Amino acid sequence: MPLRRLDAPEAGFMNDPKDEGGGGGGPGRERWKEAAREAAKIVGVGAVKIVSRTAAWGFFGLVMAGAAFSVLLAAGLLDLRTSWSAWLTWGLLPVYLAAGAGLLGYAGLWRGIGRTLIYVGIERGWAASVVERVLGATVDILRRSGPMQGVLDRGDKLLRNVPLQNAEDALKRAIGAYAREDDLEGDARVFRRSVTRAVKGALARRVEKYLLAVVRAERTADGGGGVAMDRVIAVAPQQAQKAIGKMIRGTMRKQLLLMTAIALLVFALPPVVIVLVRTWALPGAGPGG
Repeated sequence: MPLRRLDAPEAGFMNDPKDEGGGGGGPGRERWKEAAREAAKIVGVGAVKIVSRTAAWGFFGLVMAGAAFSVLLAAGLLDLRTSWSAWLTWGLLPVYLAAGAGLLGYAGLWRGIGRTLIYVGIERGWAASVVERVLGATVDILRRSGPMQGVLDRGDKLLRNVPLQNAEDALKRAIGAYAREDDLEGDARVFRRSVTRAVKGALARRVEKYLLAVVRAERTADGGGGVAMDRVIAVAPQQAQKAIGKMIRGTMRKQLLLMTAIALLVFALPPVVIVLVRTWALPGAGPGG
C-alpha cells in the first residue's frame, strides 16, 4: 500500500501554537488532517483483517467445541442414563458449538483489532502522532485551567514543575477530546465507521495508560515533586511505539487465554453436573444401576 509513514518528520503537530488544543487552522492542523486521512485508509483495509480473524477463530472454536462434545459423548459423560437423556445430550450440542464459536470468535475479533492497531499505530507510526497531539492539547488545557492559567507562559521553569494531579486531569481531558473527534471516520459507511471507532477507542485507551505512566515517572526530585512536562513532551513520542505495541500484544494474548479458559469451563460444566446428578440424585442410574 503506497502510504507514507504517519510519524514522518513533516507530520509534526506540536510546532504550531495555534494548533495545540486541536483547534485553529494553521499548518499543523492541516498536517494532522492529512495524516488522519492516511490512517483512515489503513483502518478501512484493516476491517478485512478483523472480519477474517473473527471468522477464523470462530471456526476454530466451533471445531474445538465439536471435538470436546465428541470426546465427552464417547466417554459416556453426557449420558444421564434416563429415558430422556438423549434429548439432554443432543440438546447440549448447540450450546457447545455456540460457546466455542462465540467465545473464540470474540477473541478473534480483538486479535483482529489488535493486528490493525499494530499496523496503523506501530508500523505506520500513528501512535506516536496521537501521543504528540494529545500532549499538545494537554499543555493547552493546562494553560487555560484555573490554578495554572497564565503560569506556563512565564517560562520553561514552571513547565518542569507541574503538579501531578493537574497534569493527570489535563491529560485525561485531552484523551477524552481526542476520542470524541471524528478525524478517522470521514465519509465511511456504517460498518467501516464502527470498525474505525473500535480501533481508535482501543488506541486511545492505550495511549492514556502509557502517558499516565510516563507522567507519573517524570515527577521531578526538586521543585516540590511536580511533573517535568517538558521532558514528557520530549521523551513520550519517541518511546510510544514500543511501549504501546507491547501493551497491544499483551492484551491480545490475555484476551485469547481468557476466552479459551471460559470455553473450556463451559465444556467441562455439563459432564460434571451430569456425573453428580447420576451419583447423588439418581443412584439407580450409576454404574451397575
